[in-house]
Amino acid sequence: RRAVLGRRGFSHAPGKPATQLNDLREPNAAPPELRQYFRDLYDGQIRFVDESIRALLQGLKFLGRLDNTVFIITSDHGEEFWDHGSAEHGHSLYNELLHVPLIIAGSSIGHQRIAEPVSLIDVMPTLLDLAAIPRDHAGLQAVSLVPGSNAFASNRVLYASGMMYGPEAFCLMRNEHKLIYR
Repeated sequence: RRAVLGRRGFSHAPGKPATQLNDLREPNAAPPELRQYFRDLYDGQIRFVDESIRALLQGLKFLGRLDNTVFIITSDHGEEFWDHGSAEHGHSLYNELLHVPLIIAGSSIGHQRIAEPVSLIDVMPTLLDLAAIPRDHAGLQAVSLVPGSNAFASNRVLYASGMMYGPEAFCLMRNEHKLIYR
């Protein structure tokens, strides 16, 4: 295994924490082999999480608790790997950063893939419905994702915001359209 030197001379070797990714956010700051190295690290982390979830499920099954458990697996952001000339997150509202997994699983839920866009704010009403907790007066602006709730709207407007780098930006999304305001 060999180390790769970035434009600023940072050494990135396999096994060394990739703490300097932020320093390589500019379009030509990282050579192709270093870009692939970061993608491989990311893929390795996904594989590790998948294996950890599998082990957790097996443990719950062994303990007899799997049938009384609901899992929600998600992320607060995605990552960009120079798809639009930059890397990491917190600098744009591209789909690579906004589209995150949202997996809700449990024996009481069944199997369903939702084609319509949903939002992370939908997690709370979903949990309340799964726990049979009334939410009549909660004033939530979200919808339940429980199968059969029929709460989806194909023309629902979703909102995103937040920047760690650069000017604040706000985003409204509806179907395949997106409006970004800076």
